[in-house]
Amino acid sequence: MNKKYLLATCFSLMFLASTCFAATSLSISFWSNDLATILGFIQDKLLVVLGSICVLMIIIGGGMYMTAKEDAAQAKNGMTTVKVALIGLAIVLAAAMLMNFVASLGSAAK
Repeated sequence: MNKKYLLATCFSLMFLASTCFAATSLSISFWSNDLATILGFIQDKLLVVLGSICVLMIIIGGGMYMTAKEDAAQAKNGMTTVKVALIGLAIVLAAAMLMNFVASLGSAAK
């Protein structure tokens, strides 16, 4: 499969999925007067984009690994891509958990 078609399919599915969940995640107006609300909105959207990129890189790395045939360099490159993407996904998930923990501490202090 051509890499352009694979990338176009992955990006279209990523944006299609984000529009499906847009109605439930946009519970606040972006032009709110509260700075914490605006920053939380931006953080949520940034985490979704970064997580989607990590999943996309896992798919691309897996495709590189599976199509390597007998090329050891391409197989190693594919596995490296998957490993780095998994580390990135773990960092994104840890950031989301940390963000929720700090937000719960802030709401408990009120």
